[in-house]
Amino acid sequence: MLRYLLAFILVAFSPVCEGIQIADPASLFPKNPGQIEELFQTAKKEAESAIQQILAIPPDQHTFENTILAYDQAASRFQTAGSLLSAIKKLHPNSQLRQKAEEALMSWDEVNIDLLETNRAIYRLFQSQPLDFLNTERRYYMKTMLSHFRRCGFELDDQRFEAMKQLQKQIAHLCLQFQSNIAQDQSSILFNRDELKGLGDDFINSLTCVQGMYLLRCDYPTANQVLTNCSVESTRRDYWHTFHNRAYPQNLDVLKQLLSARQDFAEILSFRNYAELDIASQMAKTPERVEFFLTEQLAKAYPKIQKEWQVIFQDLPESVTLTPEGQIKAWDAAFTCQRYFQKHFHIDQEKIAEYFPADRTIRSILDIYERFLGLEFQIVPSNDFWDPSVQLIDVRQGSEQIGYLILDLFPRPNKYSHACCSSIIPPTDGPALVAIITNFSKPTPGKPALLKHREIKTFLHELGHAIHALLGKAEMPTLAAYNTTMDFVEAPSQLLEEWCWNRAILKKISQHYLTGECLPDAFIDGLLKSRGFGDAAHQATSGNGDCAGTSAVYARLSLNLYQGSFKDPVEIEKEIYESTPQIVAYDPDMHFLCAFGHLSGYASKYYSYLWSKEIARKICLYMNLHGGLEDPAMGQRYLTKILGKGGSCDPEEMVADFLIDFNSDILTERI
Repeated sequence: MLRYLLAFILVAFSPVCEGIQIADPASLFPKNPGQIEELFQTAKKEAESAIQQILAIPPDQHTFENTILAYDQAASRFQTAGSLLSAIKKLHPNSQLRQKAEEALMSWDEVNIDLLETNRAIYRLFQSQPLDFLNTERRYYMKTMLSHFRRCGFELDDQRFEAMKQLQKQIAHLCLQFQSNIAQDQSSILFNRDELKGLGDDFINSLTCVQGMYLLRCDYPTANQVLTNCSVESTRRDYWHTFHNRAYPQNLDVLKQLLSARQDFAEILSFRNYAELDIASQMAKTPERVEFFLTEQLAKAYPKIQKEWQVIFQDLPESVTLTPEGQIKAWDAAFTCQRYFQKHFHIDQEKIAEYFPADRTIRSILDIYERFLGLEFQIVPSNDFWDPSVQLIDVRQGSEQIGYLILDLFPRPNKYSHACCSSIIPPTDGPALVAIITNFSKPTPGKPALLKHREIKTFLHELGHAIHALLGKAEMPTLAAYNTTMDFVEAPSQLLEEWCWNRAILKKISQHYLTGECLPDAFIDGLLKSRGFGDAAHQATSGNGDCAGTSAVYARLSLNLYQGSFKDPVEIEKEIYESTPQIVAYDPDMHFLCAFGHLSGYASKYYSYLWSKEIARKICLYMNLHGGLEDPAMGQRYLTKILGKGGSCDPEEMVADFLIDFNSDILTERI
């Protein structure tokens, strides 16, 4: 089902499981190739048995419980196996296990499609189920599932239906391959010491030295260091090109195949293009509405961006020159902003990071949400995960155990290279299990791991997903956790980002790793002034704030790639940049698309970040006007009306219910 194909960046396969009791979460993950095979085969047999039992029920004895609910529970249990396999593929240091997990996932995809996604006998049972007397959640579930089945071709003739199934399998395999190529990319580049001017000694000394040359890997912590701090333009340029050619050329061919297969899939189902199919089940409903929304976003953002960059251009760093067209080069954008912020906003990201030692900062953040949502987070010993740095947190609500939260926060070779949250077991009948995966700056000799402000923002974002996954209860397992529309699922995560822009909260979560002092007001003033200034993010860096302009460009790119054009993807990317007002010059020598992991999972729906941001903005404003971001009463309202519902009702109705007693035009306007 399409809800199972939620973006790989958010969570691989968005799995759910009903009724698993967790004694030791680490024990659920396979430890060797034999256990991987056993996990898959057991899950396959259990799913086949469950479906056979449903189909064996006499026609006059089918009920919602023994048919629809039983199907959903069987699907959710099978999804958990996919999630565990995906975790091994993304996170395990052993190449043999990663390869075995990927092979098992390919088989998993085929079983999932044949047995659960395209089972016409099951579809007929859904069609025959009476809707009278169903409660609200069951009715919503039936409505979305029947709509999904119709969109997925159950009314096709046998020949086209079989072609549709084969395309589904091809698409699933291409998505796996696309993500694997990104994760397995080992791009790096060597520089001598003089070429690393501007980078701190701690960072340089942490690098591998090869015959007097320093090896810089293409991961996000390194990219942020080099592109924001290195004062040597040639180093920034050469690193930029290496970083933005990750998974090239192999993923360019994979992407072309994926775009073609998804277009064929959409046409078989009588849609003009894949974007039309992909967005039909979302809040936005149509690509045209998304295009209008993105045009509005750019129209709002660009005048501000242009004005701010004209100010920045008046004070360029020594190593930065503009192009003949008056644009800034791509590899200079983050560095220029950083220098401007240091000089005019008195922001030094390295100095600020000293106030955020990772362990203490994360503990302080969890303390805030303990009070806000009435939870308890307790780190518990667990030494049996895939890496010693992995932490396990027991999450409770009063006397009830809600579930476990796994934290895998630091980069290592072959690990999933972006940031994501994965719901592994939903909060249905037993504790939930969820994992946060990031790639934060590692500890350096003599210092603990110190979090940049942008990394705190990332952690809060993924924690928003995780809390949604832990608290989103539903009767139907596949509606639990954060299993909602893609253009709503990012709202809780983007809402939690707001905490990193709150002065009082920044004071509470900061403590200098040497002096114990909290973050000075002067630094906080600078951070707040810099939020979104110049829309500073540009591909390798996450910027200082909202970066609506950059997000809108990425969203237009993701949308246009899936609108049925037969042009080369690189040409489409170039056209998007050339048709959008740009301060930063387009670099034709990069192949950013090859490492843009959202293109496989989110497909045409990258707009979801901006769409959800608008929802989060309304909720945040409401909270700030009714008690604030630390008020437990606000936390309980948010939990009851939004988080606690998971995906069990229409997101637009959830938001309206949360804002129901507030009449501000800012909040009640429809997106």
